[in-house]
Formats: sequence, C-alpha cells, structure tokens
Amino acid sequence: MFWTVVISSGIIVLFWKILQPKSRAILGVYKQPGRFYQLKKFAFWVIFQIRHYKNSKAKVSSKDVLDKNRGYGSGSDDIQRLESVCPLKENAYALDAVYFGGFNKDGARLALRIGRRHDRHAEIWMVLEIPGIGVLQHPVHPDTDIANTNGVDFSAGGLKLEMIEPMKRWKVTFNVFFYLDIYNKHQTHYEQWGELKGKLEVEGYDSQELKFKTVRDHSIEWNNDTNWSKVGYLIYPGGEVLSVSNVDLKLWEVAGGDTPSNKNKNGPEYTPKESLTLLKEPPKDEIVNLGAKWTLDFSSNGCCSSRLVGGKGAQLGMLSTIEKKIGAVVPNGFCITLKAFKTQIDNHQVLKAAIEKLESALRNESLNELQPLCTDVVNTILSCPLYDELESAVGSHITQIFGEEDFILAVFESVKKCWASAFTYQAVEYRRQHGQPFIVAVGVVIQEMVKSEVSGVLFTRDPVSGSSNRMTLDASYGLGEVVVSGKANPDNGSGVEETETDASTECCLSDKNILRLCNICIQVEQYFGSPRDVEWAYAGDQFFLLQARPITTLDQETEDELLHELDDALVSDKEWLTRGNIGEMMPGAVSPLTSSIFQIAIDKALQSYGQIAAGAYSSKYAIRNLYMFAYHLFINMNHVGIIGIHNIYGIKEQAELNLLGESLPGLTTEEIREYAGRHKTFLDRLWIFLKYTFEQ
Repeated sequence: MFWTVVISSGIIVLFWKILQPKSRAILGVYKQPGRFYQLKKFAFWVIFQIRHYKNSKAKVSSKDVLDKNRGYGSGSDDIQRLESVCPLKENAYALDAVYFGGFNKDGARLALRIGRRHDRHAEIWMVLEIPGIGVLQHPVHPDTDIANTNGVDFSAGGLKLEMIEPMKRWKVTFNVFFYLDIYNKHQTHYEQWGELKGKLEVEGYDSQELKFKTVRDHSIEWNNDTNWSKVGYLIYPGGEVLSVSNVDLKLWEVAGGDTPSNKNKNGPEYTPKESLTLLKEPPKDEIVNLGAKWTLDFSSNGCCSSRLVGGKGAQLGMLSTIEKKIGAVVPNGFCITLKAFKTQIDNHQVLKAAIEKLESALRNESLNELQPLCTDVVNTILSCPLYDELESAVGSHITQIFGEEDFILAVFESVKKCWASAFTYQAVEYRRQHGQPFIVAVGVVIQEMVKSEVSGVLFTRDPVSGSSNRMTLDASYGLGEVVVSGKANPDNGSGVEETETDASTECCLSDKNILRLCNICIQVEQYFGSPRDVEWAYAGDQFFLLQARPITTLDQETEDELLHELDDALVSDKEWLTRGNIGEMMPGAVSPLTSSIFQIAIDKALQSYGQIAAGAYSSKYAIRNLYMFAYHLFINMNHVGIIGIHNIYGIKEQAELNLLGESLPGLTTEEIREYAGRHKTFLDRLWIFLKYTFEQ
C-alpha cells in the first residue's frame, strides 16, 4: 500500500509538471527553472556521485580529466597540469579562464580575468577601485577582446597571471596605464580563497601597498548562454564549508535585460580584430634533415630554429617570413650553424684540448685559473684556420648570395671572432654565475650591411617600467653601432609627447617616419606575441630590421617581491601569529628547501591531529597552522585555539601555556568560535572524543 501511494504520487507530480507551461526567460535573457528542473537536479546529483565514486576508485589520468573527461564529479591529482594552461576544445566557445576578485577593509575592490580563446584571442576584464583615486579600468574597456596574444599563457593587454606554485601561489603583473573613470556547457571549474598583495603605482598619485582578500577561479568550459542559478557556499576561516541554499539577489533587477552587443555605449560598431599567425620555431621533425648543414639561408625553414642556428639567427629567420607583411626589409644573409662550430672543434685537436681544459677547471671550481684558460681558448680559436670543407661551404655561400669574393678572408676572420666571443672571461663567468652551461655552441649570422642614413633601436615597451603604454626609441645618423655601443648620444623619445625644436637640434627621424617605424614594430610584437627590442636602419625611404630579440628586463622581481615570495596567505584579518616555540627551533630565516619539507610536514601533522582530536577541517593544499612570512615561520594560534575548545578534555589556555608560557586573554573563546565555524555542542565534542579514543 505504501509503495502504491508513493508511485502514484510520483506519477501525478510528473503529469502536473508536463502540463505546466514552459517557463520563459526573464527579459528574454535570464533563463528560469523549467518543468523538469527538480528531476534534472536529482539526476545531476546521481550522476555527480557516480562519477565522483568512479574517479576515486579508478585512477584517471590528469590528461583524460582535462582533455576527454571534463565535467562535474571529475578530479585530478596532477595539480601542476590542472593549474597550468589547459587545451581548448574545438568548440567555437571554448574557454580557459582565470579570475581574481578581491576586496579589503579600506573599500578597495578588484576584478581581474583573462579568458583564453581560439586563434590567439583572449577576453580580459580589469577593474580596480581605489578610495581617493577612483575606478581604474583597462584601456580597451568597455571592450573585452584582445587579439594577437601569445596563445600559450594567461597574458593579454599588459596583464599577466602567472602560476608560481600550483594551488598555492600566483603572480599578477600589469604594466599598462589605466583609464580613470572619475564618474564614478560543460565545464571543469574550481575556486580557491586567498590573499593578493602588492604595490600599485598610478601616474599622478603616491604608490600604495595593497592587500586584498581574494577568490581565484579557474574555468575550462564552453558556454554561450546566460543562466541564472541560486548556488554558492560560505567558507569560515577555520575551513568549514556551508552550502548556500537560496539567495535573494535577482540579477535582472541589477543588470537589466540588455544583451551584449558589438557596440560601444557611445561609439561605433565594434568588430573584433583578426589575430595574426604566431611566429614559432619549427617542430623538431621538420628540421631533422637539416641538422648536418653548416650553412642555412634566412629563407630556409631550418633558419627559424634556434636548435640549428642559435637565438639571433632564428629571430632573423622568422623576421624574414613576415617582412613583406609589415612593410619592412630584412637584409639578405645566411647563418653558420651550431653544427659548423662543433665541426671546427672536432677537426682541431689543439682547440678541443683547450676547451676541455677550461671545462675541467670550471667543474673543479678552479676559479683562479679561469681567466688565463679563457684567454687561451680565445687565442686558439683565432689562430686555427677554418676546417677546409667548412671554409669551402661558407665561401661558396658568400659568393652565391652576395656575388663577391674580395672580402671572403675578412669574413672568415670575423666568424672566428664571433666564435671566440663566447669564451671570453666575461662571457664564461656570466654563464657560470647564472647556472647556464659552461661550454656552448655558437651560431654566426652573415648579413648584408645597410648603408643607413639613420639607425637605432626601438623597445616596444618601456624597458625600465615595462609599460606597454610607452615605446622607447633611440636613433642617430649613420650606422647603428654608435647607438648600440654607446659611442654617441642618440635622439631619444618615449610616449607621445611633442616638443618644438629648432633646426640645429632637430630629430634625425621625422614625425611621420617615427610613427611608421612604431607601427612596424607593433606588428613585429604582435607576430612574436611578446615585447621586442628591435634594431633597425633607415635608408632610401625604407626601414630595415636587423634584429628583434625579446626584452629581457621585463618582469624582474623587486627586492620586496623576493623577500615575500614564499609568504602564506592569511584567511582573515583576525589571525594571531607567534614566533614562540617555533622561533626556538628555527630562530633564523628558513630556506626554500626547509620550507618545502619541514614547514609542510609539521603543518600536515598539526592539521591531522586537529582533525582527529577536535574535528577541525584540514586542507589538501593550504597552510593552516605554520605560516611563513619574510622567510620566518609563525604558529597560527587561532587553529591551536580550535583544538583547545573543540575537544572534551582540553582548554584553550592550556595549549597556549604549553606553547608560549602564557595565556592570550585578547584571543577570546568567542573569537575562536567565529573563526572556526558552527558551534560544536557538548555531544559533538563527546563524539569527537570517543572517535579519537577508539581510533588510538
């Protein structure tokens, strides 16, 4: 009888749902629960539990989770892969997005997001509200589309979100000017709470140290619908998580019913830009047959590979593929490969012995012998003639490209000088101090010289501040060597400011040509997907590109960043930290190695004890008990207090006396309860005590 009533009631409810009219989206945008919402909700819960159970029992590779098996209930133990840039599905709406949203007690608020899309596109949100300054927005706001990203990381429009340590540390940098607003379907998704802190510099205002309580979100999804859901959760600082069952926010009353369009509020129709093809080195399998070559033309696919010709040659090879597209010329030339240098060494035993002797001194740390040995290698390289077959190949290539033979011997000597430059004392010592390989192969570029009227360098970003709002240009009459070597004081300009000058101090480039050069270099940056240091020459109303290397001074850590790079996030403004006890064990600064072993081991042990003895909540990734600040360890007394008040046999003051030799009256039991979460009754604590007793 009972089951008859239950089944009959279910059938009646089902038919009642079927006969209900289909729900309409509010304002035509916000979809509402349909007829079978509750049924779908139950089915979703069942599927979620099944997938979660299967995933816990069978080891699913992280690649399957991210590439094939995305969705609710799936998981991955490979947090390095999960936190990294994820592959985009072939769906047109595929998205890989990272979001940071933060606030602080002073009223500052922050929203950052980069969403990777197909074809080198990205969506970017960036809004920062600072009391006393106003609302700062990204320069493209209200547009969100950025074209010509590098497509390989979370960077776009000057904003870069960089994962330093999975599930623990990210670095956020932004080196572009802000706009100041004075008017005041299936996905893998996870969130983390933490702390975002750093330095903000806005032109015209004093720099500020900011600290935000922050949520970070990583979504790998595709969806082109606007849905409205009543979901959420509440996390207490102690780690307890409570589900949100309902919300009174009605999004349509806040945002209205306007659907997004390709039109700015007060501007013309907006058409997203098409991304250029990203310049990349050819894959290894495409150049395997060129590995034995001694010379390669700029037009050769192999000349785009640093494995074959070195970094400078590869940059010129890639530049040659786009010269017609950007309205500039790469002077004709070819590269002598790394293989050629190795051949030269193998065919001169005296040179090989000199290099081996230098390498032995480096490995044995005989640093007092380093300078004379470097000098010996340099002199040996210069004194050894080119290997016969190598000399013939290089000479033939010079004749083939330039059609002249008068300067071939001079070129041979210059090639040996290039090889020797890698073994000067300064070059070897630099590599040793920076942990780079001691002995390296050297590629050489042989290129037609431009009889330039004006030459110089252009940085597509300010090399000092890193701002993409400012390009820096150095130029002088004649050959560019005087600019690169510092033998002349070049004309220098940055930004877009203009000043009137008389004829005697007139810039060596006209305003028109400066803008023309800047447009060329912007295209170069877009093709490479990163800021560039461009060497250029100008002759006969034509710009020539001589080099386009990455700017190496960007994203360098400041002293303050290095001091606090391993700091742990505080989850509230009411943390009680102490050096007591731990300061006796670790009185000085803690090394990264010690932190990665000792700190994590002790914290996990304390988390495990708190979970068993007091029902405290543990975290798989976050530090809860032993915090790092400026390379010093601190005990979190809030979690010590949780263990004290949530077990039946201990008290807060006893734990404090054991650790500090004194109690902390300022840290009250009520504050600890607010920090921990829901209050545990006597029966809760008794149950925890019994579980702890029998498990022992």
